[in-house]
Amino acid sequence: MEPLKIDEILLSTGGELLAGDKAQWICGISTDSRQIAQGQMFIALKGDKFDGHDFIDEVIKKGVSALIISSNFQFPISNFQFPISIIKVKNTLIALGKIAADYRQKFQIPIVAITGSNGKTTTKEMAGTLLSKKFNTLKSKSSFNNAIGLPLTLLELNNTTQAAVVEIGMNHVGEIKYLAQIAKPTIALITNVGESHLEYLNSRANIAKEKAQLLEAMDGIAILNRDDYYSNRIKFKGKKITFGIHHQADITASDITQDINGISFKMNYRTYKTYSVTMPILGLHNVYNVLGATAIACAASVEWELIKDAYQELKTPYGRMGLHSYGDVRIINDAYNANPTSMKAALETLKQIQTRGRKIFVMGDMLELRHFTKSFHQTVVKKAIESGVNILFTIGKESARAAKDAGQQGVTVYQCETNEEIITKLKKILAPQDIILIKGSRRMRLEEVVEGLK
Repeated sequence: MEPLKIDEILLSTGGELLAGDKAQWICGISTDSRQIAQGQMFIALKGDKFDGHDFIDEVIKKGVSALIISSNFQFPISNFQFPISIIKVKNTLIALGKIAADYRQKFQIPIVAITGSNGKTTTKEMAGTLLSKKFNTLKSKSSFNNAIGLPLTLLELNNTTQAAVVEIGMNHVGEIKYLAQIAKPTIALITNVGESHLEYLNSRANIAKEKAQLLEAMDGIAILNRDDYYSNRIKFKGKKITFGIHHQADITASDITQDINGISFKMNYRTYKTYSVTMPILGLHNVYNVLGATAIACAASVEWELIKDAYQELKTPYGRMGLHSYGDVRIINDAYNANPTSMKAALETLKQIQTRGRKIFVMGDMLELRHFTKSFHQTVVKKAIESGVNILFTIGKESARAAKDAGQQGVTVYQCETNEEIITKLKKILAPQDIILIKGSRRMRLEEVVEGLK
């Protein structure tokens, strides 16, 4: 982050200066009292399970230069020595967003924003790798895609940054619009529109409307998935780059093959460039992520030669179709999160992989599906049977309920109460050449099963 004056913070937030000097400089902004550094500003956020105001004494002892506090917090100014600048605002979270929005406007560089029901983080990581071949590129950390993570990412921009790629998530109506107005991207990609967040939005059509809000805040290039029904129906009057496998698009993949070692295909850029790609990555859905990342690089004017030479460096983040081998047993770790679309995509990958052993599926509940919960879990179990799953482990009441009759289809079913129980039973039954797919929603913490099997 480049230094900011308190005066600039006041202009952004409309806050009231309780103490300190408008001409004072800060060298960074943090919302985490554990990681705050001397000379930085601490913004005291309040969540359901924490209140940053409880740590004000701690951050002052660490040498912060400034504080942003909520107007309903009674701050005992007389107890502290200054020059610590103290700014009072109505809502500290909104203040963080306003500061980041104004700060972002200082940088006239490519800012890429990615949203979608599946593939956001993987596409972001891949796009960051491709962009870095030409630019000093900032990427958002992990899944820093909400009203806290996105502003903090943008506040990491500095005078050496030449491009940035951020992820924008969603749980509620209006969230993407709010975050997009902060980021003001010059390039925006919608990976797809799936069934995630139906708990709040009721239909995929409503989800598509929310995703489209990203484009409303943008003056630049939109990137859309031609194979995704709802993404393809999103209207955008500006410049577009499209990608797909089954429909005509600017960037396409053809001749796709997959085995346990990864994916191979031909990358086709419009009508005049074709390149053979082989990557140590599993999953047809990851071809879409590569296509999206390629479209981003093209939109940012990265030369084709630089793009194609970087494909071997692409990888998926931990917990997203990662392949682990332990002796003669292989594990597909897709435990980071799950919704019906990503579940079916992972099972399709399992179906395509040839093995002399058994195919084992560890299925955790999918959350946030509201009244669609029962039918979607039944659909996933049906897909598991069609994919040749021999043994099905379930954890969570919805997965267990959906798998109740799977035994009649020749599948051995273990209904487990804890991840530890899954680990124990798996260790007893595993045999050489078995392959295990592990997937469930984030709160199921199925990465514990992956780690337990090591």
